[in-house]
Amino acid sequence: MTSNFQTLDPKGDLTLNIAFPEEEIKLVSFLASSRHLSVASPYFDRMFSGPWKESESVKSGSLDVSALPSCGPTSYSIILNAMHGRFRKVPKSLPKAELLQVGKLVDYYECLEVIEYQAERWVDDAFKCDEPALEGGEMSAEWLFLSWIFPNSAIFGLVSKNWVRKAENAVDPGEYPTPQVVTDAIDQRRKKIVSKVIERFEMAFDRLASDQFDSQFPRPSFCRPEICPTLDCRLHMLGQLARQLTELRVLPTFRGHVEGSFTSREQGYEGISYDGLFKITNEFTKPSMCKRSTHYNGYGNTCDTIDFLKGIFSESSTKLSSLNLQALQSVNQRKTNSTNGKA
Repeated sequence: MTSNFQTLDPKGDLTLNIAFPEEEIKLVSFLASSRHLSVASPYFDRMFSGPWKESESVKSGSLDVSALPSCGPTSYSIILNAMHGRFRKVPKSLPKAELLQVGKLVDYYECLEVIEYQAERWVDDAFKCDEPALEGGEMSAEWLFLSWIFPNSAIFGLVSKNWVRKAENAVDPGEYPTPQVVTDAIDQRRKKIVSKVIERFEMAFDRLASDQFDSQFPRPSFCRPEICPTLDCRLHMLGQLARQLTELRVLPTFRGHVEGSFTSREQGYEGISYDGLFKITNEFTKPSMCKRSTHYNGYGNTCDTIDFLKGIFSESSTKLSSLNLQALQSVNQRKTNSTNGKA
């Protein structure tokens, strides 16, 4: 946008002066219709009808506001033109950087309805460029926000699942106003799946240490006396489990030593991700005697340590389903209504 004045409604009753301290053009004015703004945006409706000084500004025909941080004149022009039904002034395509700015304005002014149709195309086009990285597991705060503010269940499901798999701590939305209901849901799912895997690691440790197996946790084939009478395989696996569980600050939790230390459970599994646990499993090695061409009693290379541990992840992988966008939207709407005092 090059001009510092735009006419949104020739018969407009309000000059909207927007300051852009971060931009080359410091002030842009729009001749607008207060009625259009009120209908399109609950934010403006509250501003103009409530006991605020802005409602007095409307009567005087001028309103001064400051732009949202990181939102430039072009993004404001897009939103305000849409609010006034001037869709020929709304671009058919939009770079992701500009789309993020528009998304922030949609969130702040609560005006998704006026731009939803155009935004669907913008999101689809922008996603094509980032799809390979996101399909590869990239955690993206940008796309978590975009798929939320411009609701897209498929993209939101993919991105939220990436966060559940790879995040080691609570989600940091950065500069984007992704609601806490989303970031909390991701972190709760992360903790749940990490807890499940660690519990299975603990169970494996207990069963191997006590030589007590059951239907829920059957004896691995390599622990049979006729295959490994010296139990070297079992001891080797116990050692690896003990080392990893200690590094994860889990072992003290169920063994009762190392007084005064904080366990990973008490710290909300900070620093631990599902993919990180899977990587640990891949780092387990077979005992050296199991790498020989022959083994006890002629059974050969029978150690299935790695398969045994990977089975833990196959059992927990069903909990890696993506988050439900519609369900979270309903929760967030109830929370917003409660905050605003609505029934």
